[in-house]
Amino acid sequence: MTDTDNKTKIYVGRALYVIGILLCLYCGIFLGHPDAHTLSGWAKDLLDCIFSGNFSGFPEYTYELRNNATNYSMLANLMMAVLLLPVYALDNLTILDIDIYGYVFFEKLMILAVTFLDVHIFGRIMEEMGFEKHERLYAKGLFMCSAIVCVATVAKGQTDAIVMFFVLAAVRFFQ
Repeated sequence: MTDTDNKTKIYVGRALYVIGILLCLYCGIFLGHPDAHTLSGWAKDLLDCIFSGNFSGFPEYTYELRNNATNYSMLANLMMAVLLLPVYALDNLTILDIDIYGYVFFEKLMILAVTFLDVHIFGRIMEEMGFEKHERLYAKGLFMCSAIVCVATVAKGQTDAIVMFFVLAAVRFFQ
């Protein structure tokens, strides 16, 4: 392979990676989805229950407030509650009155940050496996452009990125 071919492949890989980042940023910031509002609402409800000493009453509490019970496991609700703890603290310890959109925005930013961390670990795994720079950039770009990452995880604010972090971290640890 010539030096020019290698540079071209690096530029293509870099371009795909940048497109993936921009696509994820767009999905995370501008695309709204009812799931993100529901997940943020359930996490806020769970934090309300925890800090009021009514942890076991969470299912009834959220059903009364939202006219629907959570259909996620307690682990998923706890993960989302941990992500939203800073904005919840800011909301309850200051005179700010943060509405659900503030919670959703913060949730999506956190999911986006974890997604970027996932992609970074993914790239390191590929590096350890001997893939060249342009191949890693291309693969990371495909990872970021994936509909599962952009829409299901970032736009909807799902917890998949957190689960993926633990999977990728385990692979990296055992390399």
